[in-house]
Amino acid sequence: MSKHTPGPWEIRRPAHITWNGPTGAFEIYAGDKLICQRPWAEGNPQAIKEHEANASLIAASPDLLDACEEAITLIEGWDSGATEADVRRVMGLLNTAIAKARSEGRSG
Repeated sequence: MSKHTPGPWEIRRPAHITWNGPTGAFEIYAGDKLICQRPWAEGNPQAIKEHEANASLIAASPDLLDACEEAITLIEGWDSGATEADVRRVMGLLNTAIAKARSEGRSG
């Protein structure tokens, strides 16, 4: 059993982000539990985008771990009867986790 807070984790972006506004943070939650905050920099659009990408990667961590563990289980059990449906399911988990990490599966 993992010691981290169970997923899914999601980013809650402040509704008041402006490129020249005050410094704030992207918050990562598991349900109602705050996991961490990833600050974003005042008046620097590139830094805000980088901080948001970092927050997306943090929020995707439980999904990435689960997908990797499923992939390893599938690969290790390949000789014992994994099916094409098993492969499709694990590929879906991996693709979803990667999209979330890349902020393509935006939440919050």
